[in-house]
Amino acid sequence: MQTLQTAVRPASGGVSRDGRSMLTRGLAILSVFRTGDTELTLAELSRRAGLPKPTAHRLVAELVERGVLERGVRGVRLGQQLFALGSRVPRQRLLREAAAPVLERLHEATGGAVYLSVLVGPDVIHLERVGAYRRGPAHWPGTGADRVCDIVAGRVLHAHREGGPVRQPAGSGASPSAETPAAVAERGYALAYDGRGTVGVSVPVRAAEADLIGALSVVVQRPDPRAFIAQLRTAADAVARRILVIPELQDQP
Repeated sequence: MQTLQTAVRPASGGVSRDGRSMLTRGLAILSVFRTGDTELTLAELSRRAGLPKPTAHRLVAELVERGVLERGVRGVRLGQQLFALGSRVPRQRLLREAAAPVLERLHEATGGAVYLSVLVGPDVIHLERVGAYRRGPAHWPGTGADRVCDIVAGRVLHAHREGGPVRQPAGSGASPSAETPAAVAERGYALAYDGRGTVGVSVPVRAAEADLIGALSVVVQRPDPRAFIAQLRTAADAVARRILVIPELQDQP
C-alpha cells in the first residue's frame, strides 16, 4: 500500500539549492492547497510552493502516479490517497466516533446539516457531517452548506484560539458582517449567511474553560438559525463529556 511518505520519497535523495530535500518540496506542494481550492494549475502550485516550474512538474507527476494528487480539467487536485490517510489519523477518528451520536440527535432535532470542525494549522477541517448533504469525513467543501460552515466554524475557532488567524475559503460568498473574533468570543456563537437562503450558526466545543476542542455547527435553509443556539450548546457539552472519557484523547494537542 502506498503511503504519503513513499509518495514523496525522492529517487535520488537529492537536496535543492535552497537546502530543501525532495521530501520537503513534495510536502510543500501538498501544503499549498487551501480551504476552497478544488484544482490548482502548475503555475499556481509552483508560485505558492516557491519552486521552479520544471521541479514542480516533476514532483506533481510523481505525486499523481502514487494517487496523492489527481489530474483535473485545469490542473491538479488532492487525491484519494490523502483522503484515505487522513481518515485513519487516530485522534480525528476517535473524535468523530465520540461525536457522531450527538450529531445524529442534533440533526434529527433541527433538520439541518450538522458539523464537527477542528483546526489543522490555519485551516478549518470538518471531521464529521450529518445531514441531507452527505455524511462522513468532509475535508473538502462542496455544497453551499459546506461553504457556510467553513465560514461560521472558522469564526468560532478563530475567536477561541491563540496563534493567528484561521484561513478562510476564497470566493465563498458568505457575508463578512461584523463577526469579529472579539464579538464572537463575547457572544459565544457565530453566524454566517450566504445570501441565497443558507444560514449557519456555530458554538465552541470546550473540554475546559481554556481548552478548545472544535466547533459544532448547524446549517439550515431558514431565515434565522439562532433558535438552535441552546440545542447547539447542550450538544457541544455532550460532545465534550464523551471526549473526556476517552483516554487516547487526553494529553494530546
